[in-house]
Amino acid sequence: MMYMDRKSSVIGVIAVLGVAAILLDMPVQQAHAQAYSVQYTVNPAPIPAPGGTTTITIQVILPPGASSQLMYLNVYEPDGDTCTILEPLSGTGPTTLTLTKIYPTDAHITWNAANDGCDTNEAPGSTWVVYGALVTNFGTVFLWDDIVLPFMVVPESVLGAVAVTGAGLATFAGYKVLRSKRD
Repeated sequence: MMYMDRKSSVIGVIAVLGVAAILLDMPVQQAHAQAYSVQYTVNPAPIPAPGGTTTITIQVILPPGASSQLMYLNVYEPDGDTCTILEPLSGTGPTTLTLTKIYPTDAHITWNAANDGCDTNEAPGSTWVVYGALVTNFGTVFLWDDIVLPFMVVPESVLGAVAVTGAGLATFAGYKVLRSKRD
């Protein structure tokens, strides 16, 4: 029985030493991760109107010795089409890599489910999904963002308020005239 207690103690000490070694190594890994960043924006996020365009921008900040390469950048449309933005984006740090493309102008059809090509001619409220992958010497970074075509809303005007009020007053006046004829 005493032998099992010593064996468990030795295994426990080895486990604690292993965890300590991992924790001591963590600040070095975190310093590399903080020096490397990917900024990804779809600007403006909403497409202003059916048939409109939007700008997709990727910015990669590479520290010295870091390298990165864009593997793919795709847009999945609400009607099932998949469009690809074919543009090389690669480099080795220290540098900042930037890719700016206009969708759908700079896109090429990859999968044509709706037989209408790369477009933004969908119903208001539709969502396009932008996704891509950057391979770096720190690992793979997956990019994911949505582009939305907002609902079109007619702004309220003074004329609209007058029309609604006038319709109510006309109904009330008609009721009074009919009631006076009935009495």
